[in-house]
Amino acid sequence: MTTAQVAPPAQRGAVFRIVAGIGTLPGLVAPFLTGHLIDTAGTAAVGYTTAFLVAGAVMLMTGACALTAIRPERDAQGLGLDAGPQP
Repeated sequence: MTTAQVAPPAQRGAVFRIVAGIGTLPGLVAPFLTGHLIDTAGTAAVGYTTAFLVAGAVMLMTGACALTAIRPERDAQGLGLDAGPQP
């Protein structure tokens, strides 16, 4: 949604492909990292606890970054695009 507001219409397809490509990366890394954390922990319970804490910390950090960095109106103005209301 945010990308559609700031990407020029002629370039939206390319931008969406890039965003989708980046969006699949965590799906490749997360299972490996979770398995590694569980396997290297003293017990499975400790491994799962660590994995969930790491996942929660990553979500909190990326959410905080998104809240501070994503400003569609400002970005559209900087690109000279009309940031008016979208249907």
